Amino acid sequence: MKLEKLKQKNKITLDKQLSAMHSNDLKVILLEALNDEKSLYLNASKVENIDTLCCQLLISAQSSFLKSELTFEINSPSEKFNATFNILGLQNVFVEA
Repeated sequence: MKLEKLKQKNKITLDKQLSAMHSNDLKVILLEALNDEKSLYLNASKVENIDTLCCQLLISAQSSFLKSELTFEINSPSEKFNATFNILGLQNVFVEA
């Protein structure tokens, strides 16, 4: 997982495993993207496992990006990614207001 810096936006392809063990790496990358002051697009198509901690990091990041008036978008979420958010009752958390 790494931050891909483009001219107008930033992109991250999320790893297959997003557990507590990976949460610090995810946090560092999300903060780097926020500090770059560009919109962020995350590809979640490869995610096979995501735990509650990483879900919380993504939700918090979305809030921070929106407060900074930047786009935060999750693209191509895998079935496992969606299933985890559904189980947690968070299926609509990334729907823009």
